Amino acid sequence: MVLTAVVWVFSFVQLVQQPSQQGSTTTSWDLAFWVAMALGSAIATFILGFWKVHRT
Repeated sequence: MVLTAVVWVFSFVQLVQQPSQQGSTTTSWDLAFWVAMALGSAIATFILGFWKVHRT
């Protein structure tokens, strides 16, 4: 769960920094990758947290 939360934070930071990097080597695939990582890890964190709370 901690790993998915760390991945979400890292990908969120990358998404926030994207507009400042648009003039360099950033492509639409790069943006799509970080959006997918942010969404996937946010969903995984939610599911793992829900499972952990209701497991006990």
